[in-house]
Amino acid sequence: MKKLLKLFLIGLLLFIVSACTREENTITYEIEINEELPTTIEVGSSIDFKNYFRIIASNDEEVEVTSEMLDLTEVDLNNVGKFKITIKYLELEKTLEFTVISPEDSEDAEDDEEDFDEDEDENDDENQNDNNDEEDQDQNEDEENELNNATELFISEYSEGKSYNKYIEIFNGTGKIVDLSNYSLALFNNSKQPAQYTFQLSGELKDGEIIIVYNPSANATIKENGNFSNRVIEFNGNDVIALLKGEEIIDVVGDLNNPVSDGWDIGSISEATKDNTIIRKSNVYSPNSNWNPDEWQVLGLEDYSDLKSHTLDNYEPVEYEDDENNDNEEKERVVDLFISEYFEGVGEYKDSKYIEIYNPFDTIVDLSNYAFAVYKDGSLNPAFTEPLSGELRANQVYIVYAPYSVKAISEKGHLASEVCYFNGDDAIALLKDNEVIDVIGLIGEKPIDGWAVDVFSTTQNNTLIRKESINSPTSTWDPNEWYPCYENYLYNLGNHYQEEYLYNNFDLIFKMMNDLTLDSKGTVTSIYPIKVKGTVYMDVANETKLVYLTDGKNFIKLHGDKIHNYTAPGQVYEITAYYKVHQYIPSLEVENPESDIIRVDGEIVIDEIQVKEVELSEILALKRENFRYNLENGYLQSFLKVKGYLQYDREYYALTENIVEPKNDGNFLKSALYFKNNMFEFKDNLIDYEVGFGAEIKIEIYGVIYDWNPDRKNWRIYVDVEKTLSNLN
Repeated sequence: MKKLLKLFLIGLLLFIVSACTREENTITYEIEINEELPTTIEVGSSIDFKNYFRIIASNDEEVEVTSEMLDLTEVDLNNVGKFKITIKYLELEKTLEFTVISPEDSEDAEDDEEDFDEDEDENDDENQNDNNDEEDQDQNEDEENELNNATELFISEYSEGKSYNKYIEIFNGTGKIVDLSNYSLALFNNSKQPAQYTFQLSGELKDGEIIIVYNPSANATIKENGNFSNRVIEFNGNDVIALLKGEEIIDVVGDLNNPVSDGWDIGSISEATKDNTIIRKSNVYSPNSNWNPDEWQVLGLEDYSDLKSHTLDNYEPVEYEDDENNDNEEKERVVDLFISEYFEGVGEYKDSKYIEIYNPFDTIVDLSNYAFAVYKDGSLNPAFTEPLSGELRANQVYIVYAPYSVKAISEKGHLASEVCYFNGDDAIALLKDNEVIDVIGLIGEKPIDGWAVDVFSTTQNNTLIRKESINSPTSTWDPNEWYPCYENYLYNLGNHYQEEYLYNNFDLIFKMMNDLTLDSKGTVTSIYPIKVKGTVYMDVANETKLVYLTDGKNFIKLHGDKIHNYTAPGQVYEITAYYKVHQYIPSLEVENPESDIIRVDGEIVIDEIQVKEVELSEILALKRENFRYNLENGYLQSFLKVKGYLQYDREYYALTENIVEPKNDGNFLKSALYFKNNMFEFKDNLIDYEVGFGAEIKIEIYGVIYDWNPDRKNWRIYVDVEKTLSNLN
């Protein structure tokens, strides 16, 4: 028993000794912070946070700090503000706070620190230290009010709307003018690399300015505010759009490393990059090559309330001394030659192209200072330049065309040139002294299917005609200055008309009509109105929508609703109307007689009319389908004097070449010129001259061709009753 007790005591003693020994050999750890490294850092800095911590063991050995030990979820180096990082090792944990400041604040802080150190060295007494503390406090307050600039260009707004209503907005808050040729946009379809489309930017962007790149088929609101259109803006909510500087991505919307099916979340809003406009928060001063949804604010679907603007905290743009002057220069346009018409053919006209320029001056212009240039594939440099030569007369056009254009173009063209080997997505410029003065399209851009002119039309496979209100060139492409026409429209070629021009010589109007192409019914209307001045010569009885207007040589029908309420014979009017051919007869169509017809008092009323004497056989031989022949020879617009036998037929008069005239299959006189007037307008003054009632002699009548009557299958003339009766033998 004693032996067992002795063994127990020995074992207990050994256990106690062993326990004490283990306690003495236990290693402990401590996390230390590297006080030599700054915790106030600049926006955009690259920091290895592992260097801020040391893990020291009780045996003086050091444990390597790894990234897995650090909690960096709050880290944001792209925005001014504060964040914390935490290190964990075993049961130990330590947190360190960082402050992110702008570069300007950093410079001021360094200056303040140097000043403070100098004061410390020079002044050791307590009162001086107190003064330094107060100054330092004042400086810190001023520091908070210091203005901040962005570190780099960045995407400030993104909009993915219905259909093609999409754009990207880029903001310059750097305090400097930035050369955009170093930057580009790239579209990564479904986050896949390489980029599906890229778009090289061009030009300069001043501090405080914004550029907008938009889809070519976007709505009018976007286009009016946009700067460039390109297919790079064909993104959907699940595509990444990136801003690159050189070859390096500096900013993104979307995550290249985490594809999504519809869109990326922003805060509590799921799929926020789909069907939404999002804007960069005002405290973001730098681009971010990694998608960070916390930097963005969601506005909503097609919300354009922030379009073409951006707010940056504690920021004011540079005020350029010449801004006001530059704005005035942009608004002030100088009258010069300008592009008046553009044509790119399609189908059988695919090789036909031309550019037409117009001389708005009242003098001849020497063309030797001018040239055409074509910019292909989005290049900023012309692919081909064609110097012009010769002279361009006042108010005339000059046409440069592709060498293999159709005859209708080459016959009216002045110069065949390779400069017209353009496509609808190539910019065309008119140069004067090697400077661009007028342009179609945006130089440096390659759009999808041409530049949009309106909702339905682009510069591709189209004819564009400069609006008549434009009298000067502009080096900035403005689609609102153009009328888009349908494919292969050539009918205005060789002519250009301006709003200010007042047509008091109707020969010019008929020349324009002669260039129109009639439909199968002999009808066509001009695409824009003109201003005409003339004297209303006579009403058409029983026609509330028709009077005749004259310039003394020519007559033309003037149509308009209740036009008799706004006109009176023997008065001069200025009229806004569309020139028109209606069933092979020239006319003017007034849309709003109340506003488009203005009486001009004090003008000389035209009462002496130039008469065109023709044989009745000439009129009877005319074919209505030969519109150009009839017009060029004055049959349709002249005040005619015609002689023939007077026939009475169904309450209407007609002239015939023969006393006896057989009937046609409609039971009307086979070959006769019928009067539009009802016989009662003549008050029985012609009864003595009717065949069968008088001496059966030919009489002379005066009037204007009214129309071709399909029922009678004959021409009709509206007779000037007063002049005809006064000239009867």
